[in-house]
Amino acid sequence: MGIVSPQIVNNLASGMLVEGNSLCNGDTQEYRNSIKSPSLFDLRSQSLNLLAWNLHRFFQNKKVTSVFWFEPGVEYPMQVQVSPPLGGRWIPDARAAGAKEASQNGASEAKNIAKPGPTLAKTSSWVADERRRQFHTSWADGGEEEQGEVPVDIAFCLTSVDAYARKVKELAVIGGERKLPSARNEFVALVLLRLLELRQFTTDSQTFTALGKAIYRGLNHGAKVSTSIQQTVTKTLGIGGEQVVLSVDPANVLKPNQEELFVALELVRMEQLHGKEYTPTYPSTIVDTYLQQTPNAPDSAAVSKLYQQNRRHITLISRVFSLIILNMRAFATWPGPYDRNLLVFNSIARSVHRSLRILAETVLLSMAMNDGIPKKDSSFSEEFLSLGVDGGIGLPFSTDLHTCMGIVVEMYVVAVVAWESTGATTEVASGKAWAYIAKIYGGCAVDLARDFSKGFMLWVQVVEAVKSLGADKVVGKEVVDEYVKAEEWFKPRRK
Repeated sequence: MGIVSPQIVNNLASGMLVEGNSLCNGDTQEYRNSIKSPSLFDLRSQSLNLLAWNLHRFFQNKKVTSVFWFEPGVEYPMQVQVSPPLGGRWIPDARAAGAKEASQNGASEAKNIAKPGPTLAKTSSWVADERRRQFHTSWADGGEEEQGEVPVDIAFCLTSVDAYARKVKELAVIGGERKLPSARNEFVALVLLRLLELRQFTTDSQTFTALGKAIYRGLNHGAKVSTSIQQTVTKTLGIGGEQVVLSVDPANVLKPNQEELFVALELVRMEQLHGKEYTPTYPSTIVDTYLQQTPNAPDSAAVSKLYQQNRRHITLISRVFSLIILNMRAFATWPGPYDRNLLVFNSIARSVHRSLRILAETVLLSMAMNDGIPKKDSSFSEEFLSLGVDGGIGLPFSTDLHTCMGIVVEMYVVAVVAWESTGATTEVASGKAWAYIAKIYGGCAVDLARDFSKGFMLWVQVVEAVKSLGADKVVGKEVVDEYVKAEEWFKPRRK
């Protein structure tokens, strides 16, 4: 049906997850540690557990190991457990009642299937009403009466959880009996709610964890700063003298960067999103490329000195920006340099990104295999099957990450630093840098200004989310300080 990619099925059937060589060549110790880390193993094991729970006991007890190309003789076991991943909320009443007898771990299983009260994830018919409620709430401040619905995405689910926790009067559902989803948006909403719960952004789809508060605070902060970012990118960038204008839809202010912020917080939790250099560190060609592409360029020694002084800030910023996908024109030639250090981070981020995509697909598959999808004449509904036919449209993490935006922002920052080395003010240097970026990269990008504004917004969202994690003692003070100091340095240079 195209609901799930074959990789996770092959891993369970063969009992082996083979990790091949990466685009960065996998030479750095940090990359090798990341793909062997317990955090990534836990993420991948969640997909295996969801799949195995729905199959014969042979697969529930099957040994699955990871093998890496740099250690072909060593097998790393992955945890596949019999217990249902999130207990009785996820499975039909009849199956929950018989789970204790079917399990080899009766005591722990009985505890797992204890039924809580009604939750958002247990009721599906609320989706349409909640979409309208959120739409009208977004227009309330403007005093306008509009008819519409917000899209079903991560921000929609987070807003629903927040409203549920605060017992908002107009909330579409506060409880209710279990009802099978029937519409496409209901399938997507339930998958996203369960994904948030599995990744510990929410507890039982009703309240936020510290991680959930961080992502919601980041998204809300992004909505607040969207106006100032819009003003930044509406400058004339020198592309045919055109004035670039961005609009902010009040019904969709939390839309930008939901998936990117999700991945960023996963990387922060795994201690992989930082400004430290990798071992080994590859020589950077960013400064040399800028000097070669710029006639009458400033003194190379002065530019290199300023770049090295602020390299940790620049490295952190470029890694965050690289989570944004630069929309390239078809058959366009890349005019910029390559950055092997950034490619190492990209390989780490892609491992997490792809694992999250597989987990989302496995949640949807689990719904089908646990009688969580209505059937007619022993067949699934067309609404459900369309999720597979359309390539999983509606499920997150569908497009692979690349390094383009990270390189573009590095070139932008180097251009700013170069002009500052000549004595130019930060404002003048930023304007010159914009003109340079537009000239070099404007031809290969569909909408460079829009993608750049998304990068600026993601950066401030990540900084705000990390501050929230620091306040809740999830990350240490040194992590928060790294982001805060980088933001203090970068803020005046992005205007």
